[in-house]
Amino acid sequence: MIDYTFTKFFLKMRHVMFINSSVCKRPVDISFYHGINEAEDQLPESILCKVKIRKQQNTLINDLTLEQDALWSCISKNFRYEIRRAEKEQVVFSFFKGREIENEMIEQFKDTYNNMFLNKGMSNKFNTKMVNKLIEDDSVVFTVAYYENCPWVFHAYIISKEDACLLYSASNLLKGKDLSSLIGRMNKCLHWKDFLLLKEMGIKRLDWGGISSITKPDGIGAFKMKFGGNPISYENLISAESLIGQVVLHIARNRLK
Repeated sequence: MIDYTFTKFFLKMRHVMFINSSVCKRPVDISFYHGINEAEDQLPESILCKVKIRKQQNTLINDLTLEQDALWSCISKNFRYEIRRAEKEQVVFSFFKGREIENEMIEQFKDTYNNMFLNKGMSNKFNTKMVNKLIEDDSVVFTVAYYENCPWVFHAYIISKEDACLLYSASNLLKGKDLSSLIGRMNKCLHWKDFLLLKEMGIKRLDWGGISSITKPDGIGAFKMKFGGNPISYENLISAESLIGQVVLHIARNRLK
């Protein structure tokens, strides 16, 4: 189970993932419980009486207990071709876990991620405080694809003993417009290398971190589906744990109506 807290703006936030035992109450403002379909009876009873938001999440799960050949065969034929091509293009793949991740790499990842979404006109932001907390808890893995000594693609995964969830993925397309096709191949190949790394670490299940729809996915969701994950839906719960948390979540809930 992953259970960590961090501060966002003026709020103390808690994230709980991969719930496999009873969850104790903590002095925080807002808690996010991930994937509670079969774990609601393990949550503190008090939180179920407070202001809360329930949200369905669609995602894809890859079974990393499969043999390598079986994992490979799950990937679309076109993606397999591009992965093999990237492996021949002098691309270097590196992996960093927990406290191995240095501040310089965090800043490179953050700038790439924020600029990528800014260019798309979207408000997604890299949460440095959360990432630093995951690093402190040794619960995150960064994977990076380099070409000519320059990092072009970054992936980040939250990890527990047997589960992993894609947290962030970013490509430096703004800097490498002339290399866009190569960067696309590097991204696909890095995902494949991630499979093998996580499998070697003993991870059994890889959650792709969500897709917009199982039946009508957007571009990102369609891309993730090419890796052969099993589509599932589960429920997340956001719960207010303090007076200020209740006020903030009440406002947020009304805006979602």
